[in-house]
Amino acid sequence: MKIIIKMLFTLIGIAMLGITNVQASSSFNSQSAISFSIDNIYTGLSVTGSFAQAGSPDSFVFTTGDGSVTANNPPVLSLPLNSSHIFTVSGNVSDGDLTSSHLGRYELGFTNNSAQSYDINLTLSYDLLANTAGQFANSDVILDFLDDTSTLGNVWINAALPGLANDGANGSKGAPFTLDPGLSKKFYADVTIYGNLQASPVPLPAAVWSFLAGLLGILGLKKHKTGSTKTA
Repeated sequence: MKIIIKMLFTLIGIAMLGITNVQASSSFNSQSAISFSIDNIYTGLSVTGSFAQAGSPDSFVFTTGDGSVTANNPPVLSLPLNSSHIFTVSGNVSDGDLTSSHLGRYELGFTNNSAQSYDINLTLSYDLLANTAGQFANSDVILDFLDDTSTLGNVWINAALPGLANDGANGSKGAPFTLDPGLSKKFYADVTIYGNLQASPVPLPAAVWSFLAGLLGILGLKKHKTGSTKTA
């Protein structure tokens, strides 16, 4: 019993001297899955696709404290039709603030090398996910679908704490077009993954310290009484 009391006495003393806060943390892990398809195989129609994660200033990270972001999405120089590509970004912080934005750019090009016009139905399929956890966290995933001249559609999802920790959307956007002989046309899909995190150590409530101090006093008093009895 004396050994147990001594161990408790030591541990509580260390806790009161060295631990003043409860550690907090916040994080996000969001992604998109994008694929392109057309309605037919056309003779003489050349299709090229690519993906690249944009650099600064389109992608950036600002932190105060110990925050970090992982956004390792290598370029794809030949992105085939009917093949889903995943673009993902995650971040975390346990003491400080973090703000980040990363842009993934898809480009799809068509060239008609035949002698006839083609009516082509292009479909962009998407699956967007935004996930947050911890103290204060916010993440957006924004999809913009465009061609050479205009915006063809956009989708936006948001997850935030306090609030809705997870959000998602999936579906498709159609883009029918006509391509005459010898002409080319390009389409673009821009996916922006945004994250904002805040985390700071939370002080232990005064009641906890009162309890620890009282327990420490009781153990000290018990130890003292036990020692006095043995001396007598």
